[in-house]
Amino acid sequence: MSYPLPDDVEHLDTLARAIDPQRYSARVVRGYALPFLRVISLAAPALTERITVRRDATGSLSFWWSWNERLGPAHDVGRAVQKIITVLGPVTADERAGGTPEEDATGSPA
Repeated sequence: MSYPLPDDVEHLDTLARAIDPQRYSARVVRGYALPFLRVISLAAPALTERITVRRDATGSLSFWWSWNERLGPAHDVGRAVQKIITVLGPVTADERAGGTPEEDATGSPA
């Protein structure tokens, strides 16, 4: 595992600032061997994730999920935010039932 340099950790700060504070709590946690970004859904606080930043096998700086899967390149903050909110976005009752928010219970547009 390649540990980040102090300048690399600034990417976590950038990612934290890009996440909507009205919907998510995003805080960089330092003081551990590997700093991380803790993201918590404010609508469903049980939905939480720890994002780290480190170099991948090719030496490119990347964001990583807590399960050690590469989230994406650190320079593509917009795409990383989209992936994070997809994972942490609460599921509505309509979505659990297989519909979309625009459909009623019959599957017809509302």
